[in-house]
Amino acid sequence: MPETTLINRLFDEKLTEGLFEESADIIWQVTKTQNGAEISFDVISSLYWFQDIEEVGAFEAELNIDES
Repeated sequence: MPETTLINRLFDEKLTEGLFEESADIIWQVTKTQNGAEISFDVISSLYWFQDIEEVGAFEAELNIDES
């Protein structure tokens, strides 16, 4: 998402550090689908947080996921 999105403006430091405890209140449900090496995530949240995402095309990311 663009750097000017609400999440980036409010939580920039936490996103950079990877200590984003508030994510549980922002992302309500995540469903992971894997097809070979390709992994997709369906995310349920509020448009309030992700309204700028429609401007984003496909991208690659490295994620650290705590599945506990």
